Amino acid sequence: MADKIAAKASGGRPAIGSILWSDPETKRQPIGVRITKADGKRKIVRFDHGTTREEAIELAPVLADRARLAVDEATGDTVAEYVERWLADRKAHGIASALSHDRGRLRKHVLPILGPLDVRTFGREDVERVVADLDRKIRLDEEDENHLFWKTASNVWVLVAKMCSDMADAKDRALRVRDDNPAERVAPPDRGDVRAKNYLYPNEFRRLVECARIDVAFRIVYAVAVYTYMRAGELVALEPGDVDLEHDVIHVTRSIDRETRKAKSTKSGTTRRLPIERELRPVLEGLFAQRDRATGKHKGRLLWLPDHEDRAVLLREHLQLAGVTRDELFTSDATRRAITFHDLRATGITWAAVRGDDPLRIKQRAGHRSFSTTEGYIREAENLREGFGEPFPPLPAELAEVSARVSAFRRRPTRGRANFPWYGVEQRGIEPRTSALRTRRSPS
Repeated sequence: MADKIAAKASGGRPAIGSILWSDPETKRQPIGVRITKADGKRKIVRFDHGTTREEAIELAPVLADRARLAVDEATGDTVAEYVERWLADRKAHGIASALSHDRGRLRKHVLPILGPLDVRTFGREDVERVVADLDRKIRLDEEDENHLFWKTASNVWVLVAKMCSDMADAKDRALRVRDDNPAERVAPPDRGDVRAKNYLYPNEFRRLVECARIDVAFRIVYAVAVYTYMRAGELVALEPGDVDLEHDVIHVTRSIDRETRKAKSTKSGTTRRLPIERELRPVLEGLFAQRDRATGKHKGRLLWLPDHEDRAVLLREHLQLAGVTRDELFTSDATRRAITFHDLRATGITWAAVRGDDPLRIKQRAGHRSFSTTEGYIREAENLREGFGEPFPPLPAELAEVSARVSAFRRRPTRGRANFPWYGVEQRGIEPRTSALRTRRSPS
C-alpha cells in the first residue's frame, strides 16, 4: 500500500478529482470534489456556496493534485459509510427494521443527497435539501412512481432526525462524530390529511364469521382478532400458557417481529392482561383443548395466522364473499384507506368504546402508550352509538366446535378446495395451505 501511495505522489496518471453534484442528472450545481490524499484515504472538499459548474470543473484537478501530498488523520466517514455503522448499532439493540425498512428508506430518499458528504461537516442546508426533496415527492400525482405519501415521508424524516442527533449525542461514543446536530432547527416535511380509521359494524362482522364459504380457520382468526383487539404480532406469539381460562384473562407478554420472526416485547414495551369476552370463551376453550397437537414450527402456538403479506387482501376478499360491500372498506385515496387486518384491532377498540367501557380500561387493554390514541376511538364512538348495533355479538357455535375437534396446525388430507381460485386455498383441518397466497401482496 505504501508503495502505491508513493507511486501516486511521484507521478502516474494526473489527478483530476471526482465532482459531486446536488443534481446528478443535469450536473449544474456542484457540491464538492472527492480527492485521494497521500495516505490513500478519500475525502470530500466542499466548494464555496455559489461555485458555478465551470469553476468546479476548473478547480477539481487543482484540488485533487494538491491532495496527493496531504494527510489528515482525523478524516471522517461519508454519511453513507456512517449510515451502515448506525444501522448496525440499531440492529444490535433489537430494532429489527434497521436493516430492512430503515436501510431502504435511507438509500432511496436520503443517501442520494447526503451519502457522499463528509459526516463531520455537512450542514443544515444539506438536511434542508433532503426535506425539500421529500416535499417534492409528496406533491407528485399519486399515479407517479416517485410519489410519496406524507406519512412515509414523515417516517423517513424521523430516521434522519434521529441519525443526525446521534452524530452528536449518541449513547455509544463511537457513533459521536461531531459537536452539533445538523437537523436541529430544520422543519420537517409537510403533513397531509390523516386518513380515517376503518372498522366493521357488528352486522358486517357477523356476516363475515357466519359465512360458510370462508374457511373456518380464517373465521376463527378474525373472531379472536376483534374480540381481543390484540396486534397481529401479539396474536402470532400467543401461547396456551398465556390464556387463563380459570380467571377469564389473556396475558399479553410478547410479540413476534414480522421481519425476523423472533419474539420481542410488545409495541408499548409493557405486558398487559385482557379480560376474555364472554362470547369468545368457547372458541378459546376449543383452541386450548387442541394445544398439544401442534407440531414443528407451530409447536407451542395457540393460533394460526396467514402470512403478513396476505392478511389484508384475504380479509377484503372474504368480506366481499360474505356480502359485505361497503365502499369505504375497499377504497384508498388521500383521505380513506381500504381495510387491513390491523383494522380488526380498531374494530374491537371501537366496539368497546361504543359499549361504554371505561376509557382508562380501554387504554390498558389496547396497550396504548398515550391516552390521546384511545381518545380518538372514544370520539368516534360518541357519534356511532345510535343504530350502531350490538358490539361483541354471539359467535357461530361451529367456530368453537371445529377448533375443539381438529388441530389448527396439523396437516390433513384435502377435503376439497375453497371458493378462492386466484389463491388456491385448500381446506385442511382449520389451517389452509398458504403457499399459493403469495401471488398477490398487500400491506396489512
